[in-house]
Amino acid sequence: MGGALERGNVRAFMERISPVPGKILHAIMPAAKAEYYIPLNLAMSAYDIVTPKKVASFISQIAVESHEMRKFRELWTSKIFQLPGSYRVPYTAENIEDYFEYWYGNRLDLGNDEKGDGYKYHGRGAIQITGKAMYKKVGDGINIDLVKNPDIIETDIVVNMKASAFFFSMIKNASAVSELVDHLSEASVISINRKVTRLVNGGENGIDDRLKYYRSALKVLC
Repeated sequence: MGGALERGNVRAFMERISPVPGKILHAIMPAAKAEYYIPLNLAMSAYDIVTPKKVASFISQIAVESHEMRKFRELWTSKIFQLPGSYRVPYTAENIEDYFEYWYGNRLDLGNDEKGDGYKYHGRGAIQITGKAMYKKVGDGINIDLVKNPDIIETDIVVNMKASAFFFSMIKNASAVSELVDHLSEASVISINRKVTRLVNGGENGIDDRLKYYRSALKVLC
């Protein structure tokens, strides 16, 4: 009984102080599991994603990158495929390892300098951290060795949320950019969404979906 009451008190407390209470998060990302709310809020609080504008931007990005927090590992296909923004020719992969080795292997820009790095450090987490160099940078920032244990970003929701928030706010400085939006100006919303998407994604993949979530989040939060 005491444990249940304690958990209930923690949840009630978090609902009062969270950057984005569970009901609001559910309104923005209906598919996100309630068990993710507290780790997400703690991570946002830890890395200064606390204002409505910053929260709206962050939530809209992870909503697309993780399919509303249902997928924490980058998807792949065995069909003929062209990775957006890649100089490499379209490719048909034999399996998941082959797919990621083709697209990310021997990519010094990602820090992937050893055989197997392409698969080992493919996109993981709510914000799809990719490449050995980024795993190292994020791991150093949150004091967890992600290079030796890359799967933990996917399997441990606390690490996942911390890594994603740290990447967004501290590495890409997307929080500062997000704060510049005039949420009453459609032109400003479109512009900031594009800027943040480029920081997070490296391109503009899924930018229309990100904009839809961004509009929705800004409406609810601001």
